[in-house]
Amino acid sequence: MAALFRKSDQSQKQEAVGPKPPDNPYSWSPTVKLIVSFGNFLSLFSISFGNSAYIGSIIPVQAEFRISDTLAIAPISLYSIGFVCGPMLGSALSEVFGRQYVYKTAMILCLVFTIVAGTATHFRTLAVARAFAGFLGSPAITVLSAMQFDLYAPGDKMGELWKVLSGIGVIWATELGPFAGGDIVQDRGWRWSFYLTAILLGACLLIMLPVRETFLPEIVRKHNKSPRPNLGQALKTSFWRPLHMMLVEPIMLPTSLFVAWSQTILFVFYVAYPYILVRVYSFSLSHVGLSFLPLFVGTTLAVPVLGIIDKRVYQVEVARARANGELPTPEARLFPSKIGAMLIPVALFWLGWTARSGVHWAAPVMSGLVYGFAFAFAMLSIPIYKGDVYGPELGASAFAIDTAARYLLSSPFPLFTVQMINGLGFEWAMSLLAFISLIFVPVPWLIAHYGPALRARSHYVKNLNREIDMQFLQSDTQAEGKPTFDSPVATQTSTGNSSLRFGESPAQTEPSVWV
Repeated sequence: MAALFRKSDQSQKQEAVGPKPPDNPYSWSPTVKLIVSFGNFLSLFSISFGNSAYIGSIIPVQAEFRISDTLAIAPISLYSIGFVCGPMLGSALSEVFGRQYVYKTAMILCLVFTIVAGTATHFRTLAVARAFAGFLGSPAITVLSAMQFDLYAPGDKMGELWKVLSGIGVIWATELGPFAGGDIVQDRGWRWSFYLTAILLGACLLIMLPVRETFLPEIVRKHNKSPRPNLGQALKTSFWRPLHMMLVEPIMLPTSLFVAWSQTILFVFYVAYPYILVRVYSFSLSHVGLSFLPLFVGTTLAVPVLGIIDKRVYQVEVARARANGELPTPEARLFPSKIGAMLIPVALFWLGWTARSGVHWAAPVMSGLVYGFAFAFAMLSIPIYKGDVYGPELGASAFAIDTAARYLLSSPFPLFTVQMINGLGFEWAMSLLAFISLIFVPVPWLIAHYGPALRARSHYVKNLNREIDMQFLQSDTQAEGKPTFDSPVATQTSTGNSSLRFGESPAQTEPSVWV
């Protein structure tokens, strides 16, 4: 396999003759791109899988170490809290050192501490190892997500497919982890939920370790033997700019909270499902894991529906904008999130008032189908909208603050979900969450209505390159072709997407996200 990632004989001959432009990842062979893209997808899946796979281990860990419910649940929160700052750290480090050193180091460290947690003989060792595995592994999430933009030119249909798969793969991992973890824990014991994650991470490393650098600015820097960017400045940009955008951009706070709350419900399900299904329906660990499959099915069914919505709503807006000589309105991206916002409280009311003796277990479990559908709509449409509004570089900062908000809000919830259910009863605990979810229902509707006015007053949007409009209007007449090393779109930002600074339009970058 390593031979696939070595330079061709022709490239080596060119080097012998004299200096040449760096090897643009766009020009890699389709076979290499396919292998790297699959390894990328599997790596993103495995790191997220490492958290949710622990769900099946909660009861056995509690029994073996004789600890409380809260302590047994804590490793979920400890792993997740590392995702608050880790992705922003990964973005800064990749700006300075390139992508490969960051994600390979992160994955190796995540693998090491996952094995340490699986072999722990004391709970404190398990807890500390989980915290380090999450924090040290999470920087790979940002870097790996950006790699798909390194490999494929804007508008490449195969690239668009892998970008969607990478995004949906992270969601699948959160839903398949309890199923796989519960089943293997039932057969082999709780340590195997960690060993399974370690095996997946090891397989990913076998694929990804031979991969060369994909971040074009780093390739250019090495070719020109230029000095590295300033790490302090990169850290400042990666941490301060997302926070500043959250404080001053009116679009950021409500949408980030909406996405964060959507994930929080999933983390509540991690505890609520085992709680109610074991106590009311006497489910085994493997059966509890199976109960998460409707979430996976709902998320999977959401993907083709998103494709239909994209064709019927956003592409219609694109055609209208082109006909009128305008840019498409980013708010057209928000239609799926409007549906998702309404379905989340429906799923919670459904779960809360059907999970009782006398009602078949399938009734509460099937509420996960609705939630999985809504979760995919929220988690995929909002980031795409922000990418259209802020462009690739600022869009990465928006993604970073979304990630931080998601895990900052959702990580603590498993620690007090049991107490909330015991205090209010299962029905009213789920209803309380549903009532809070109702607060977020208007968010995508209000942003869709007032978004143009908010964007007009945005400091960051005003500072985006003014050439975007002209390039979009001219894009219909431009000849098609893959960018070369000298092409503007070959110059990438640390976010992994092509820089709009040279006038590339959002329409060129993402003509259709789902098709």
